[in-house]
Amino acid sequence: MILFSSDLELMLENKIIMNKLIIDVASEKIFLMIITNNDIYNITKENTKINYEKLTLIINDFLNSHKLNLKDLNKIYLNR
Repeated sequence: MILFSSDLELMLENKIIMNKLIIDVASEKIFLMIITNNDIYNITKENTKINYEKLTLIINDFLNSHKLNLKDLNKIYLNR
């Protein structure tokens, strides 16, 4: 497991906003999970060559569908 993290903490009305992205591409499925202070979202995709090559697009679409951007993430966990 490779761990990338950012020390950036977003403050909103004295509340720390923590957004984490978990990416697991080590098995037969590509698994993405967003953990926010209030919610947990996840998706899975088949781990094919085409999906692996489009992984950045899949991640961006997943983040955008939950009104997030890469800069909104505090931590990214990657299992490859």
